Amino acid sequence: MTEEEKPQILQYSPWIDGDENTLLRYFADCQCRTFSKGYVFYSQEENSDYVYLIHRGRVCLSLDNINGDAKDIFIADKGFIFGKLSFFDPLPNSCCAIVVSESAEVILIPKSRFQELLERDITFCREILAMMSKTIRTLISEIKLMSFSSSKAKVNYTFYHLINQYSTKEGDSYKINMTFTHQEIGELVGLSRVSVSYIISRMVKDGIIEKRNGYYYVKDKEAIYRSVADDEIADFSSS
Repeated sequence: MTEEEKPQILQYSPWIDGDENTLLRYFADCQCRTFSKGYVFYSQEENSDYVYLIHRGRVCLSLDNINGDAKDIFIADKGFIFGKLSFFDPLPNSCCAIVVSESAEVILIPKSRFQELLERDITFCREILAMMSKTIRTLISEIKLMSFSSSKAKVNYTFYHLINQYSTKEGDSYKINMTFTHQEIGELVGLSRVSVSYIISRMVKDGIIEKRNGYYYVKDKEAIYRSVADDEIADFSSS
């Protein structure tokens, strides 16, 4: 099966990156700073003076409310520019942007510089449009996942993309080289921590994954793929 033949929710990941090699040449003279885990670039309904290019690390774009409920929208990774949405309209930022890796190196791009490039460089415009297209398709896939997929498929969706983007092959298993909590998975796919813990425990009992030294090892990648793909087919057949 080619990449194009896979269900769309398996083609577009909630961990979104960009073409850093292309973008870096535009901002080699801009300030690059290192931020620790938990640093907030901006909160909901806040404006910022910059747009931000990730050189290393990950930044979560999320929503929350006064009751403390949270929903992660997606995770921005290396080469992604975030904070650009408020540039295109007069509204403040819609999400909170917070560092979720141990640290992150981020290039601070003045909005005046961003505007200048958009007005004069068609290649840069295409890169930004491609990034926004990828983001939109990811958001559509997540809406479909949360609206129509089972809880099991939602958790397997995250594992599928973690395998593809952050794993290394070790013998017959794939080691996911990123640590995460059940709460973080739940906030990404709209499930409670308890639900995620139950599903992951079942996956361990079924021999699909195991946890060693704080890292998950996927022993049956096909089972994870089929959990999401078959759920998609079943939903399509019933509609």
